[in-house]
Amino acid sequence: MGSGGKATASAVAGALLWGTLGPVAALFNTGDRIAAGGIRLAVGALVLVVVARGRPLRGLWRTRADGLESVGVAEAGQAGTDALASAGSTSGRSRRGLWRTRSRIRADALASAGGVRGRLGPGVRRAGSWTRADVGPLVGGAVGIAGFQVAYFGAIGSAGVAVSTAVGIGLSPVFTGLWTAITERRVPSAGWMVGTAVAVGGLCLLALTKAVTFSLVGLGLSVLAAAFFSLQAVSIQALTKRHDEATALTGILALGAVLMTPVIVTTATAELLTVQGIAGVGYLGVVTTGLSYWLFARGIKHIGAAAAVTITLLEPAAAAVIAAVALHEELSAGQWAGIVLIGAAIAITGRTPKRPEPVGSDLRQTVLSRPGAEF
Repeated sequence: MGSGGKATASAVAGALLWGTLGPVAALFNTGDRIAAGGIRLAVGALVLVVVARGRPLRGLWRTRADGLESVGVAEAGQAGTDALASAGSTSGRSRRGLWRTRSRIRADALASAGGVRGRLGPGVRRAGSWTRADVGPLVGGAVGIAGFQVAYFGAIGSAGVAVSTAVGIGLSPVFTGLWTAITERRVPSAGWMVGTAVAVGGLCLLALTKAVTFSLVGLGLSVLAAAFFSLQAVSIQALTKRHDEATALTGILALGAVLMTPVIVTTATAELLTVQGIAGVGYLGVVTTGLSYWLFARGIKHIGAAAAVTITLLEPAAAAVIAAVALHEELSAGQWAGIVLIGAAIAITGRTPKRPEPVGSDLRQTVLSRPGAEF
């Protein structure tokens, strides 16, 4: 299986784990559900720090530029060696010629080292460390992931699961595709457009086949949830260009949990401290946040945010199947047809190639993915 296939499988696995979010969240009341959504972000961040052996925290104060510098020194040394070899023929020349040769050696070496930095790009001068360039996507990701918890769970309380899922989840790949098209100044691929259209159609069949509750407030919150989900996806894509998935997600999840603190304090009840509450929050944090978001980020890194978000439409399909099998809920023929369409859309989107990376990306990945860069 190639890197694209593995990335697609990773995004699918993350979506399947997210499919268990609804049944577990249903165990909480409305207030505790939103509070649990904030607490799970903190738990997920801790999980990533532990599994990654503290690497996300080391990036805060330790500059891991040794890999980058070794590449620069190696190429500079090669340039100097070549120049010294040619300088051997200057032994019989004038002192001025020797001085010019030494100057050329230094210039060639510096140009070679500088060229490596130029190809890697300004954002990866210090691999693994946080820089000012990370502030925008870090804050954007945290706002997106925190805002999604409040908007989506609030929409469920106002408009019900069906409308909230169809709009909040269904519009997110559309927003992500439009954002990608604007920022990268290119028209989305035909494969992505077809796959997204089929997936959204399947999601509508899945969520809207039965009678639904309409609420203008719930509809607005659902649209807002879709925008927040798209924001977190494009932010993850931006950060994983300079950091490994664990480091990028730890920052986003931790800051998102901080932003959710006032909401947690005002909505949480004592029921979260029961055995069932603690177990539920633990599952949400470890499985549906730490593990699932890491898988989602791996998919984004290799197939792009737009394709990965379209694949996450598998989440409500998985939740419906789980409800039918485990909770013995009856699904209509239209809902089963929607699940089939979503599965077909995943196959279409997963086969759509990502836009080629800029020149030098292979070298950047070689530096940043040296042993110990991922888990």
